[in-house]
Amino acid sequence: MENQLDDQDRLIINETDTFRQNFPAKSSLITFILIKLLPFTWLYFSLMFFPSSFCHLVFVFLAIVDLWLCRRRFSYALVGLTWSLKYPESGDKFEDLIVLSFEPDPFVPSPVNSNVFWAILAGTTAVYVVISIFHLVRLEFGLFLLTSPLAAIELLNAALLMRCARKYMRQAEESFRAVMINSVHAEFQDAVPVPEEEPAAAQNDSLSKSENKTNEAQAKENKADNDGKGVNNGDGNSTEAGKEASNDQKLDGESGSGDKETEEGLTDENNENNEYEEI
Repeated sequence: MENQLDDQDRLIINETDTFRQNFPAKSSLITFILIKLLPFTWLYFSLMFFPSSFCHLVFVFLAIVDLWLCRRRFSYALVGLTWSLKYPESGDKFEDLIVLSFEPDPFVPSPVNSNVFWAILAGTTAVYVVISIFHLVRLEFGLFLLTSPLAAIELLNAALLMRCARKYMRQAEESFRAVMINSVHAEFQDAVPVPEEEPAAAQNDSLSKSENKTNEAQAKENKADNDGKGVNNGDGNSTEAGKEASNDQKLDGESGSGDKETEEGLTDENNENNEYEEI
Protein backbone atom coordinates (compact mmCIF):
# COMPACT_ATOMS: atom_id res chain seq x y z
CA MET A 1 0.00 0.00 0.00
CA GLU A 2 2.82 2.43 0.80
CA ASN A 3 4.45 1.70 -2.56
CA GLN A 4 1.16 2.49 -4.29
CA LEU A 5 0.91 5.77 -2.39
CA ASP A 6 4.47 6.67 -3.30
CA ASP A 7 3.79 5.92 -6.96
CA GLN A 8 0.63 8.00 -6.85
CA ASP A 9 2.38 10.97 -5.29
CA ARG A 10 5.26 10.62 -7.74
CA LEU A 11 2.81 10.60 -10.63
CA ILE A 12 1.18 13.80 -9.36
CA ILE A 13 4.56 15.49 -8.97
CA ASN A 14 5.72 14.43 -12.44
CA GLU A 15 2.50 15.65 -14.03
CA THR A 16 2.78 18.95 -12.18
CA ASP A 17 6.40 19.41 -13.26
CA THR A 18 5.34 18.82 -16.86
CA PHE A 19 2.56 21.35 -16.41
CA ARG A 20 5.06 23.88 -15.05
CA GLN A 21 7.38 23.38 -17.98
CA ASN A 22 4.56 23.84 -20.48
CA PHE A 23 3.00 26.82 -18.69
CA PRO A 24 5.12 29.48 -16.99
CA ALA A 25 4.15 30.83 -13.60
CA LYS A 26 2.44 33.92 -14.98
CA SER A 27 0.41 32.02 -17.57
CA SER A 28 -0.58 29.37 -15.03
CA LEU A 29 -1.85 32.09 -12.70
CA ILE A 30 -3.94 33.63 -15.48
CA THR A 31 -5.26 30.19 -16.46
CA PHE A 32 -6.18 29.48 -12.85
CA ILE A 33 -8.16 32.73 -12.61
CA LEU A 34 -10.04 32.05 -15.86
CA ILE A 35 -10.92 28.48 -14.91
CA LYS A 36 -12.16 29.54 -11.46
CA LEU A 37 -14.40 32.23 -13.00
CA LEU A 38 -15.72 30.08 -15.85
CA PRO A 39 -18.49 28.22 -13.91
CA PHE A 40 -19.91 31.44 -12.46
CA THR A 41 -19.75 33.20 -15.82
CA TRP A 42 -21.65 30.35 -17.41
CA LEU A 43 -24.24 30.34 -14.64
CA TYR A 44 -24.81 34.09 -14.87
CA PHE A 45 -25.30 34.21 -18.66
CA SER A 46 -27.39 31.03 -18.71
CA LEU A 47 -29.80 32.44 -16.11
CA MET A 48 -29.96 35.75 -18.00
CA PHE A 49 -30.67 34.38 -21.50
CA PHE A 50 -31.84 30.74 -21.49
CA PRO A 51 -32.49 29.43 -17.98
CA SER A 52 -32.96 25.68 -17.93
CA SER A 53 -31.94 22.61 -15.98
CA PHE A 54 -29.37 21.80 -18.65
CA CYS A 55 -27.50 25.01 -17.82
CA HIS A 56 -27.28 23.95 -14.19
CA LEU A 57 -25.91 20.55 -15.21
CA VAL A 58 -23.23 22.29 -17.29
CA PHE A 59 -22.47 24.51 -14.31
CA VAL A 60 -22.01 21.43 -12.10
CA PHE A 61 -19.71 19.84 -14.69
CA LEU A 62 -17.57 22.99 -14.96
CA ALA A 63 -17.37 23.24 -11.17
CA ILE A 64 -16.15 19.63 -10.90
CA VAL A 65 -13.47 20.27 -13.55
CA ASP A 66 -12.46 23.41 -11.66
CA LEU A 67 -12.10 21.46 -8.41
CA TRP A 68 -10.03 18.74 -10.05
CA LEU A 69 -7.66 21.20 -11.75
CA CYS A 70 -7.31 23.26 -8.58
CA ARG A 71 -6.35 20.22 -6.52
CA ARG A 72 -4.16 18.38 -9.03
CA ARG A 73 -2.55 21.22 -11.00
CA PHE A 74 -2.77 24.79 -9.87
CA SER A 75 -2.40 24.36 -6.11
CA TYR A 76 0.88 22.49 -6.53
CA ALA A 77 2.13 24.71 -9.37
CA LEU A 78 1.37 28.04 -7.68
CA VAL A 79 1.86 27.45 -3.94
CA GLY A 80 3.45 23.98 -3.83
CA LEU A 81 0.56 22.30 -1.97
CA THR A 82 -1.77 19.45 -2.82
CA TRP A 83 -3.72 16.63 -1.22
CA SER A 84 -4.94 13.21 -2.29
CA LEU A 85 -6.90 10.24 -0.99
CA LYS A 86 -5.41 6.81 -0.40
CA TYR A 87 -7.06 3.43 -0.61
CA PRO A 88 -8.99 2.73 2.60
CA GLU A 89 -8.03 -0.11 4.89
CA SER A 90 -9.82 -1.73 7.78
CA GLY A 91 -9.90 0.52 10.82
CA ASP A 92 -8.87 3.70 8.95
CA LYS A 93 -10.56 6.97 9.85
CA PHE A 94 -11.38 9.69 7.37
CA GLU A 95 -8.33 11.68 8.43
CA ASP A 96 -6.12 8.65 7.75
CA LEU A 97 -7.29 8.58 4.13
CA ILE A 98 -6.01 12.08 3.39
CA VAL A 99 -2.41 12.45 2.20
CA LEU A 100 -0.95 15.96 2.35
CA SER A 101 1.91 16.74 -0.03
CA PHE A 102 4.03 19.85 -0.53
CA GLU A 103 7.17 20.95 -2.31
CA PRO A 104 10.57 20.52 -0.63
CA ASP A 105 12.23 23.43 1.15
CA PRO A 106 14.04 25.00 -1.84
CA PHE A 107 10.66 25.87 -3.42
CA VAL A 108 9.29 29.23 -2.27
CA PRO A 109 6.06 30.52 -3.90
CA SER A 110 6.03 34.10 -5.10
CA PRO A 111 3.92 36.53 -3.05
CA VAL A 112 1.73 37.36 -6.06
CA ASN A 113 0.90 33.73 -6.82
CA SER A 114 0.26 32.95 -3.17
CA ASN A 115 -1.97 35.97 -2.50
CA VAL A 116 -4.02 35.58 -5.68
CA PHE A 117 -4.45 31.84 -5.19
CA TRP A 118 -5.73 32.07 -1.62
CA ALA A 119 -7.94 35.09 -2.36
CA ILE A 120 -9.65 33.42 -5.34
CA LEU A 121 -9.99 30.13 -3.48
CA ALA A 122 -11.69 31.83 -0.52
CA GLY A 123 -13.90 33.96 -2.80
CA THR A 124 -15.16 31.09 -4.97
CA THR A 125 -15.83 28.95 -1.91
CA ALA A 126 -17.92 31.74 -0.39
CA VAL A 127 -19.85 32.16 -3.67
CA TYR A 128 -20.69 28.44 -3.81
CA VAL A 129 -22.00 28.59 -0.24
CA VAL A 130 -24.09 31.70 -1.01
CA ILE A 131 -25.58 30.10 -4.15
CA SER A 132 -26.59 26.95 -2.29
CA ILE A 133 -28.16 28.99 0.54
CA PHE A 134 -29.98 31.15 -2.06
CA HIS A 135 -31.59 28.08 -3.65
CA LEU A 136 -32.53 26.75 -0.23
CA VAL A 137 -34.22 30.02 0.76
CA ARG A 138 -36.21 30.10 -2.50
CA LEU A 139 -37.22 26.46 -1.87
CA GLU A 140 -35.56 25.32 -5.08
CA PHE A 141 -34.61 21.95 -3.71
CA GLY A 142 -33.50 20.50 -7.03
CA LEU A 143 -30.96 23.28 -7.57
CA PHE A 144 -30.03 23.12 -3.91
CA LEU A 145 -29.18 19.43 -4.27
CA LEU A 146 -26.93 20.32 -7.20
CA THR A 147 -25.10 23.27 -5.65
CA SER A 148 -24.81 22.17 -2.01
CA PRO A 149 -22.43 19.25 -2.79
CA LEU A 150 -20.25 21.67 -4.77
CA ALA A 151 -20.15 24.05 -1.82
CA ALA A 152 -19.25 21.19 0.52
CA ILE A 153 -16.45 19.99 -1.79
CA GLU A 154 -15.11 23.53 -2.15
CA LEU A 155 -15.07 23.92 1.62
CA LEU A 156 -13.27 20.58 1.98
CA ASN A 157 -10.71 21.53 -0.67
CA ALA A 158 -10.00 24.90 0.94
CA ALA A 159 -9.77 23.39 4.44
CA LEU A 160 -7.34 20.65 3.36
CA LEU A 161 -5.14 23.09 1.44
CA MET A 162 -5.00 25.39 4.46
CA ARG A 163 -4.16 22.42 6.67
CA CYS A 164 -1.38 21.43 4.27
CA ALA A 165 -0.07 25.02 4.34
CA ARG A 166 0.05 25.00 8.16
CA LYS A 167 1.90 21.70 8.13
CA TYR A 168 4.37 23.07 5.58
CA MET A 169 4.97 26.20 7.66
CA ARG A 170 5.49 24.15 10.82
CA GLN A 171 7.99 21.87 9.09
CA ALA A 172 9.80 24.86 7.57
CA GLU A 173 10.10 26.49 11.01
CA GLU A 174 11.46 23.27 12.52
CA SER A 175 14.03 22.87 9.75
CA PHE A 176 15.06 26.52 10.07
CA ARG A 177 15.41 26.13 13.84
CA ALA A 178 17.52 22.99 13.39
CA VAL A 179 19.80 24.76 10.90
CA MET A 180 20.26 27.72 13.25
CA ILE A 181 21.03 25.47 16.22
CA ASN A 182 23.59 23.51 14.20
CA SER A 183 25.25 26.71 12.95
CA VAL A 184 25.46 28.18 16.45
CA HIS A 185 26.85 24.91 17.79
CA ALA A 186 29.47 24.81 15.04
CA GLU A 187 30.51 28.42 15.74
CA PHE A 188 30.78 27.67 19.45
CA GLN A 189 32.99 24.66 18.79
CA ASP A 190 35.23 26.78 16.55
CA ALA A 191 35.49 29.49 19.22
CA VAL A 192 36.57 27.11 22.01
CA PRO A 193 40.37 26.45 21.80
CA VAL A 194 41.34 22.82 21.61
CA PRO A 195 44.25 21.92 23.95
CA GLU A 196 47.32 20.70 22.10
CA GLU A 197 48.69 17.30 22.97
CA GLU A 198 52.00 17.32 24.86
CA PRO A 199 54.92 15.32 23.45
CA ALA A 200 55.82 12.00 25.02
CA ALA A 201 59.03 13.34 26.65
CA ALA A 202 57.17 16.17 28.36
CA GLN A 203 54.52 13.76 29.56
CA ASN A 204 57.23 11.46 31.03
CA ASP A 205 58.91 14.42 32.76
CA SER A 206 55.65 15.55 34.26
CA LEU A 207 54.91 12.02 35.45
CA SER A 208 58.36 11.67 37.06
CA LYS A 209 57.99 15.06 38.78
CA SER A 210 54.60 14.10 40.14
CA GLU A 211 56.00 10.78 41.41
CA ASN A 212 58.91 12.58 43.13
CA LYS A 213 56.49 14.98 44.79
CA THR A 214 54.36 12.13 46.07
CA ASN A 215 57.46 10.32 47.42
CA GLU A 216 58.66 13.47 49.20
CA ALA A 217 55.25 14.01 50.72
CA GLN A 218 55.15 10.41 51.98
CA ALA A 219 58.68 10.79 53.48
CA LYS A 220 57.63 13.95 55.31
CA GLU A 221 54.57 12.23 56.68
CA ASN A 222 56.65 9.27 57.93
CA LYS A 223 59.17 11.63 59.58
CA ALA A 224 56.41 13.53 61.31
CA ASP A 225 54.94 10.27 62.61
CA ASN A 226 58.35 9.16 64.00
CA ASP A 227 58.91 12.54 65.72
CA GLY A 228 55.52 12.30 67.35
CA LYS A 229 56.28 8.84 68.69
CA GLY A 230 59.64 10.05 70.14
CA VAL A 231 58.01 12.95 71.96
CA ASN A 232 55.46 10.62 73.43
CA ASN A 233 58.26 8.28 74.72
CA GLY A 234 60.17 11.22 76.30
CA ASP A 235 57.09 12.41 78.10
CA GLY A 236 56.51 8.91 79.47
CA ASN A 237 60.08 8.65 80.81
CA SER A 238 59.90 12.06 82.49
CA THR A 239 56.67 11.16 84.19
CA GLU A 240 58.19 7.91 85.50
CA ALA A 241 61.29 9.76 86.81
CA GLY A 242 59.06 12.27 88.54
CA LYS A 243 57.12 9.51 90.20
CA GLU A 244 60.35 7.89 91.49
CA ALA A 245 61.62 11.23 92.85
CA SER A 246 58.36 11.85 94.67
CA ASN A 247 58.57 8.37 96.21
CA ASP A 248 62.17 9.04 97.38
CA GLN A 249 61.10 12.33 98.94
CA LYS A 250 58.31 10.57 100.79
CA LEU A 251 60.73 7.96 102.13
CA ASP A 252 63.25 10.64 103.19
CA GLY A 253 60.50 12.50 104.98
CA GLU A 254 59.36 9.44 106.83
CA SER A 255 62.96 8.56 107.90
CA GLY A 256 63.62 12.12 109.02
CA SER A 257 60.49 12.17 111.20
CA GLY A 258 61.54 8.83 112.76
CA ASP A 259 65.01 10.20 113.62
CA LYS A 260 63.47 13.27 115.18
CA GLU A 261 61.22 11.14 117.36
CA THR A 262 64.15 8.97 118.55
CA GLU A 263 66.23 12.07 119.36
CA GLU A 264 63.38 13.55 121.37
CA GLY A 265 62.98 10.25 123.24
CA LEU A 266 66.69 10.22 124.13
CA THR A 267 66.65 13.80 125.36
CA ASP A 268 63.68 13.04 127.58
CA GLU A 269 65.43 10.03 129.13
CA ASN A 270 68.59 12.06 129.76
CA ASN A 271 66.60 14.76 131.51
CA GLU A 272 64.88 12.20 133.74
CA ASN A 273 68.25 10.61 134.67
CA ASN A 274 69.71 13.99 135.60
CA GLU A 275 66.76 14.79 137.87
CA TYR A 276 67.08 11.44 139.59
CA GLU A 277 70.80 12.00 140.30
CA GLU A 278 70.15 15.39 141.80
CA ILE A 279 67.66 13.91 144.19
